[in-house]
Parts: sequence; C-alpha cells; structure tokens
Amino acid sequence: MVYSPGQAKKRFGIELHRTRERTGMTQRDLARKAFLSPTYIGVIERGEKNPKRDKAQLIDAALTADGALLSLWDSLFTPNGLSAYFRDVAALEASASEIREYRLCSFPGLLQTERYARSLIRVGRPRDSDDKIENAVLARLARQQILSREEPPSYALVLDEAVLRHLVGTLDTMVEQLDHLMELALLPNVSIQIIPFGTPGHPGLEGTFKLIKAPGRGEVVYTETRATGHPFDDQSVVDDYARVFGDLRGSALPDFPSREFIENIREEYAR
Repeated sequence: MVYSPGQAKKRFGIELHRTRERTGMTQRDLARKAFLSPTYIGVIERGEKNPKRDKAQLIDAALTADGALLSLWDSLFTPNGLSAYFRDVAALEASASEIREYRLCSFPGLLQTERYARSLIRVGRPRDSDDKIENAVLARLARQQILSREEPPSYALVLDEAVLRHLVGTLDTMVEQLDHLMELALLPNVSIQIIPFGTPGHPGLEGTFKLIKAPGRGEVVYTETRATGHPFDDQSVVDDYARVFGDLRGSALPDFPSREFIENIREEYAR
C-alpha cells in the first residue's frame, strides 16, 4: 500500500491522536506546550492538514515522543528521502510494537551508520545528485530513532554472514558499522543473531524480508527488490514468513556467540 497525500495526512493525524491520548494531554495542553493553536492541532488530528516539518518537530518534542512522530512525518511527506513504495513500511515501523527482520546481503537501514548508509546508497544510485543522496541518508537515519525511544519496539534481527563480509565503503567504514552493531546488540529490546557460512539447511537463501507488528494493522510482511517493495497482510503469507523466521533463528548462533562472531570479523577489518 502506498499512501496518497490525503491518506498520509490521515495516517499522521491518527498517530498524533494516539500519542497525545497516551500522554493524557488535551489538544489545548499540547497546543500550549508546542506554541501552536488548539485549532491547528485539531485539523492535523482530523487529517485535514499536513503540518510543516518544523511544526511536527515542535509537536514531537512537546509529547516527548523521542522522534517517533518526526520519523513518521519524514516517511509520509518526504518524497526525495524515501521511495514512495517504502513510505507505508516506514510509517508502520514508526508505530511498531515488534519488528523481526532477516537480511541476506546488507545491514538493515535501522542499524546503518551514516557512512555505511551513504556508501551503500551511492553505489546503488550512481547518477543521483549529492543532494538526493543526502536526503536519502537523512531519511534513513531519521527512522532509527524508534529503537531508542521511550517505548521502543522489540527488534529481532537475523543476519547472514555475507552481510558482515560484503565490503561497503572503506575498511574503516566497516569497523565503525560493526562497532555500532555490537553496541545496539546490548540494548534490552534488540536481539542480533548470525547465520555463519556453511550452515546446513539454510532456510533464508531466497531473500531478505521483514515482519512488522503495529497497532491497528496486525502483522505485515515486507519484501523488497531493487525496483519496488511489497507489504503483505494476508494471514497465510504472514504465517509462512513467520515460520521461516523461526527456522532462521533456530539455524543462527545464539545472541552471545553471535556477538563474538561479529567481534572476530571486526578485528579482521581493523588489521
């Protein structure tokens, strides 16, 4: 599903209303804290108006949303930052309670460092201007705030060893990326497991996918190619990918041996 401009405004309004209700604030309370008018807050919550990004930033700060609403705004209303087909998925991430992800070739956007993201995006879009590349990098980094917000989603990630081995950017870029990965692995809401080369019966060789559980949408599975992406909420499809993810976790190293595995590869890059 790709949101039309009208749907995007309604999606932002719904999430703003939910966030405000969770804090116990009235529209008037929020308006006062964000230096806006209650009427302005009302038309946004009803999906009648798209707030400017600076106003969304004020609202996010007033609600102590830890960047979640701003990240949602970026995913819905920044055409150069995120591919149109990905905006629905980024919006789901912003309100997710649980994310399960498997990556076969590259680190997921939620965990990429700025240098890694810039190198990866540039390789894939060699004819884009520097401004377009920077917009894409900033949009990707903005999504990452969901992992450190006050009530973050649980995030389970399984990586094929190939993700760690593919050289993106310089050796220093890879050392920085793996250091960042190990730091994130220590977060209580994050689990990272590695499937080493040579693992028999590897159930994930057909490609990358992501399962996202969000209020009001249930669970959605997202698959992506270079040209487009496909979110599915058909229960039989979701169940099948959930089964595969369970098999992947069973084939992967447990969390602590996975951290040791990452550290060993990091040392190879640092030599």
